[in-house]
Amino acid sequence: MLTSFDIRNKFLSFFANKQHTVVRSSSLIPHNDPTLLFTNAGMNQFKDYFLDNEKPPYNSATTAQKVLRAGGKHNDLENVGYTARHQTFFEMLGNFSFCAYGKKEAIEFAWEFLTKELGLEKEKLGVSVYEKDIESYKIWNETIGVPADAIAKLGAKDNFWTMGSIGPCGPCAEIHYLVAPLENGKTKKDSLEADDGCLLEIWNLVFMESSQKEDGTIEPLPRLCVDTGMGLERITSVMQNVTSNYDTDLFKPLIHKIAQAVKYTYGTDKTKDVACRVIADHLRATFFLLADGVFPSNEGAGYVLRRIIRRAARYGRELGYKCGFFSELAPALLDSLGEVYPELTQEDKLHQTIVKQEEFRFNNTLQQGLHVLENLIKENPPSNKVLDGEKIFRLYDTYGFPAELATEYLHDRNLTFDHVSYQKAMQEQKDRAKAAHVDSAATLKVDPFYHSLSGTYNNIRFIGYETLNTKTNVLALIKDKQSITKLKQNDIIEVLLEETPFYAESGGQIGDQGIIENQTMKLQVLDTYKPLGSLILCKAKVVFLSQENETINLPCTVTAQVNQNLRLKTASNHTLAHLLQAALKHLLGEHVKQAGSLVTPNKMRFDFTHYTAVTPQEINQIEEWIQTAILSNTPVETTLMTLEEAMESGATALFDEKYGDKVRVVHSNNYTKELCGGTHVKQLGDIGTIKIVSEESIAAGTRRIEAISGIEALRFIQDQTNLLQTTINKLKTTPSALLERLDQTQAQIQEKDKQIQQLQKQVRRSFVTDTLALAKPIQSISFVSTLVQDSDLRSFCSLFQEKMENGIILVGYQHNNQITVAISVNPSLTKQISAGNLIKEFASLLDGKGGGKPDFGQCGGSNPDGWHNFVTNVEQKIASILA
Repeated sequence: MLTSFDIRNKFLSFFANKQHTVVRSSSLIPHNDPTLLFTNAGMNQFKDYFLDNEKPPYNSATTAQKVLRAGGKHNDLENVGYTARHQTFFEMLGNFSFCAYGKKEAIEFAWEFLTKELGLEKEKLGVSVYEKDIESYKIWNETIGVPADAIAKLGAKDNFWTMGSIGPCGPCAEIHYLVAPLENGKTKKDSLEADDGCLLEIWNLVFMESSQKEDGTIEPLPRLCVDTGMGLERITSVMQNVTSNYDTDLFKPLIHKIAQAVKYTYGTDKTKDVACRVIADHLRATFFLLADGVFPSNEGAGYVLRRIIRRAARYGRELGYKCGFFSELAPALLDSLGEVYPELTQEDKLHQTIVKQEEFRFNNTLQQGLHVLENLIKENPPSNKVLDGEKIFRLYDTYGFPAELATEYLHDRNLTFDHVSYQKAMQEQKDRAKAAHVDSAATLKVDPFYHSLSGTYNNIRFIGYETLNTKTNVLALIKDKQSITKLKQNDIIEVLLEETPFYAESGGQIGDQGIIENQTMKLQVLDTYKPLGSLILCKAKVVFLSQENETINLPCTVTAQVNQNLRLKTASNHTLAHLLQAALKHLLGEHVKQAGSLVTPNKMRFDFTHYTAVTPQEINQIEEWIQTAILSNTPVETTLMTLEEAMESGATALFDEKYGDKVRVVHSNNYTKELCGGTHVKQLGDIGTIKIVSEESIAAGTRRIEAISGIEALRFIQDQTNLLQTTINKLKTTPSALLERLDQTQAQIQEKDKQIQQLQKQVRRSFVTDTLALAKPIQSISFVSTLVQDSDLRSFCSLFQEKMENGIILVGYQHNNQITVAISVNPSLTKQISAGNLIKEFASLLDGKGGGKPDFGQCGGSNPDGWHNFVTNVEQKIASILA
């Protein structure tokens, strides 16, 4: 029996022998694609090739791609564990052609692999094609020999693929395997048309042969591309003759470990079986996300990871696991997939610590959720036995408090909640997530003008590593995505040079500035960028023309001069970024990974994975490490080599970055070695002084450091020194006694603050005493309403209640055309009168909103003039309740 390891290797080897380049899996976090939260298909890393934004370094490729479907448009999270096929994390085997071959070859490859390499019985295979794709039908029927009664012609819903509302699209052919006996008299064609579940889809071949326009029309593309995908888990279930992905060798060892630890026999209880499957799936998703630099947080990918961990923790409770169990299962995953995906093992101890912390955090959150649920029960009228389902969903959405736990807790109190409104609230959230999904094709597709320009001028050379000043030719002048030959003073245009010394924005480094000029014109370069591929454009302002509106004959010769000062300062900060990363890895640990960067002439910003704040002492150590490297004045050298050679040499690469056949390695002796296309100093000593100016958290598990170098660093240190000296002079002390003097001053301020607070309390008490004399009797209680000159309304209410045995207080505070109002009800009256309900009912009189609990409610509004009307209505409402 073939193992999943065998199938994966056979697939990649098969296509490698068919002249496909084996490309490693990209990260689960898509590179340069804001439209996707996670990599959800094998083709994601090739999207720019399919969109014709970049020229691929190979004509055909094959991958075993890590995929996650647990957020955004594709979200299988809630189904995991309950079906045989749904998973959050899985592997997608795929082969891709970038105009290298067409339908016939793609179909022949797939058939050969399935029937010869894997040995599947042809008689058990069925095919579905798009009903209008006659070419594919004929290939399957006449060339491959699949009988007509095994080929189904289906509509666009099933067998036509689109990247988005616009962009590449085309028919697809799906290969299915018979997993259940056909009903009497039915053919495989009948079964596929009826979608009765007898055949399992195992491989999808997409033929991108058309382009969909904004008006919905479809036009043929000049060349066809192929994108195929076959889930490893599905094909493994077929090869191992099991009916569920969870019964394959990809999951069985994990499920066995999960069940064994709680002395449960898998397969004996449906509820516990679901829990085992959920935990096994979520274990894979969790540690693969961590390996790709995602840490638990409250937004984006980190939020999804947090939900996955917490969902696993919840199901662990159902199996009898105690808090902290999930992280301890990691070794079983490493045994299963650590060899195939070595990134899993690089920081496994750190990742286990992170997961354990998240488990305990969730445990605390459950306690908070329980407290909120108890308050919901208290606020619920005793006669109502069904709580609002939307509120229970908010409890789940905010605290991760599961509906199942809420059900159990309410059941013990003879209560339930409205499941219809719960499901409605959940569906609304899903709809919002889908609506927030940006149309990937519309967002990422480069304007056709630039494609045309790139096709005409496909040999632009960047010479900015060697020189900052050169004679070159202007090939094109562009304004508003149209080629022009006439210029006007102060025009903002784009300039295409034949050879350019201007560095285009890339890898976090901003584009160069400078001057392009000849005798008839002078252009100030404001920025440099690459709209696609190797097309380097300068954004420029026309600052001089010898003659307005004169036709410029292209190509024309110009001098191109990069702003040397800005380039050198940028290069200094870019090399500093490399040194900073090396220092962080050396001093904090190898778990540090780059999560983003920005390099400008004035500063550098570096985002990195690290789970705790960097302490001031660590900042000092980092600065000293970098400064020591700078003082060594080691040469900074660059070497071109293959990606494999670079990785073997120990160079640092971004895991989710795309690299070509040859990569540029920037290294400085034993200090740094990174794959980088940016510009750098020639010697480390050229950087001069450095200073880290800030360190902060930008997301859970992600930190940001900003630093400066050279003259900027010197000026910063001078400013800080001057500020320190000014402080010393103002406090009339010395540097050595400054901290002691500050402590004394702070103590004096705190003492005076206490005195002020005491005086304020005395004033409040006097005010309360005087106001109580004006209290109105309503039936058997006292009612007080007053405006105060202090925003701490709760304190006022407490003072009033201390002096009233049986009363209701209404206080307001007006400030800048706004009003805040609070109502306090004595505990002895809350069964009859709710402060929160009074606020809700009459807040609109103040043009505001609010609420609260039975004993205290508060609201804010923008209509202070409504105060008297508000008081009158509240007073009348109380009187009617007590009547």
